[in-house]
Amino acid sequence: MLILGPEEKTLCRLNPDGTRILYLVLGLGGVDPTLARVMRAPANGGPPLLVIEAPAINNFQCSRAPAAVCAFSQQRPDEFVLSTFDPVDGNPHELTRFQKETGIWNWGLSPDGTTIALTKASDSRIRLFSLTGQPNRELVLKGWNNFTSLDWAADSKGLFLTSNSTGWTSSLLYADLAGNAQELWRVKSATPSWAIPSRNGKYVAIPAPSTRSNMWMVEGF
Repeated sequence: MLILGPEEKTLCRLNPDGTRILYLVLGLGGVDPTLARVMRAPANGGPPLLVIEAPAINNFQCSRAPAAVCAFSQQRPDEFVLSTFDPVDGNPHELTRFQKETGIWNWGLSPDGTTIALTKASDSRIRLFSLTGQPNRELVLKGWNNFTSLDWAADSKGLFLTSNSTGWTSSLLYADLAGNAQELWRVKSATPSWAIPSRNGKYVAIPAPSTRSNMWMVEGF
């Protein structure tokens, strides 16, 4: 056990140099049901400390050393907000805000800390938001849409995405930053797949969801 406490912990991630675990705590009692906290604790165990407290946080990610960038998102009914933060002191700084755009957003911070890629489940575009002052741009993957997951490759040169255009089959894709996509795996399931790479880029963690349905008939009771 690394981190104790009665609160529900979710979205555990490493800080840029891998020495601390960051995690999200949602719904802080009756104070504000939308309020959330990003906490940090030593990766080898120890007491947690507060990094950020803000409403409607639904995701956060960090780059990998030597880059030292972390970002979090806030999903509200009528807007989606992206901000950066310091993994030790917090100090959030808003990057961009999408107003009057509803739907589920999927996004990822590149391991080199230069770009945030984001898309909506109902959209066919992948937006690339630069953190280094470069022009923002969009990718459109020919023949693919309805992206339900987005994760960067370890070398920051491509993206792993799930496309679920029919609602019943999830295709795991790898796409380079020129928009060329290759299907890696297909699962007959409505549950989104994803691929999260190891830090050395040699492995990916992939879920293998399955659905089982049984019907029973009982007589004489």
